[in-house]
Amino acid sequence: MPSDRGRLVANLGDADPFSYGGYLIFEQGKSHMGVYWDESSNDESSVEVYRFGIPKDVFKEHNWANPEEVASSIGVDPDELRADGKSHNLRTRAQVVADIGNHYGFNNIDNYPLTETPAELRKRYGRSVSLLGRRKH
Repeated sequence: MPSDRGRLVANLGDADPFSYGGYLIFEQGKSHMGVYWDESSNDESSVEVYRFGIPKDVFKEHNWANPEEVASSIGVDPDELRADGKSHNLRTRAQVVADIGNHYGFNNIDNYPLTETPAELRKRYGRSVSLLGRRKH
């Protein structure tokens, strides 16, 4: 299981991931890791937090995922989706992993998600999200 240590390099979720769901991308040396959770309410209910690597070749790593099925579910050409899965652009590859997770369920990407409350999520990731928002792009 990848750890969620590293430098936050992208927030592909909502600007307020703690209220509307998050998809954070961390850099860990030469590799990258995604952290995803569904929308959560502001109460103390728990959410499942999925952690997974962002590979250089998404469909090679996730060879169980059918590009045609995933492409059909999001309305794109399968060849375009395969190409995006090998893109040099980290955000593009991360989106393909999200497309796979949204189609098949993120539990197929991370079989052992964390279970945390919204308060625990803020404690774990709040500083990183705040610092990312202050960086100049």
